Amino acid sequence: MPAAAKNRPAPIDSAERQARLAALRGLMHGAKMSAVLIGPTSSLQYFTGMSWSPSERLTAALIHANGKVDYITPGFEREKVQGIIGIPGDILTWEEEESPYALVADRVARGRLGLDDQVALFTYLGLRHAMPDDRLADAGPLINRLRRQKSPAEIALMTYAKAITLEV
Repeated sequence: MPAAAKNRPAPIDSAERQARLAALRGLMHGAKMSAVLIGPTSSLQYFTGMSWSPSERLTAALIHANGKVDYITPGFEREKVQGIIGIPGDILTWEEEESPYALVADRVARGRLGLDDQVALFTYLGLRHAMPDDRLADAGPLINRLRRQKSPAEIALMTYAKAITLEV
């Protein structure tokens, strides 16, 4: 076993993810957003611990300013999503003949919805059909502001990765 591997830091835990979500909610209030939709991007894992590969079917986390988290996924993916979420929340499903964007619009009945700036274009276009343009906002600046700041746990993991790389 390489020497660096013996000093492996702990992974990011639920408490840190909850703190990240609380910080996002604080920024959402300032930006007058009721919720933020985070698609299958690296930000999904950053905030929820859930890793998901992008596809033509929307799987995402809907982070509400009031503290709730909803996971949006096709019905046939429910069990898989249930097994990998790192932050508790409701799992809402949609079927092939239904619109996931209408489901999101229903969950954000009033207020503005911020979008992860890394979501696929078809997600944005689908949401534009489900809700008025003036209710959609760019959440990229909020997400990126938080992701630029590194916690001690993140720095420890980055230092560990660097040590392994240098050792190899």
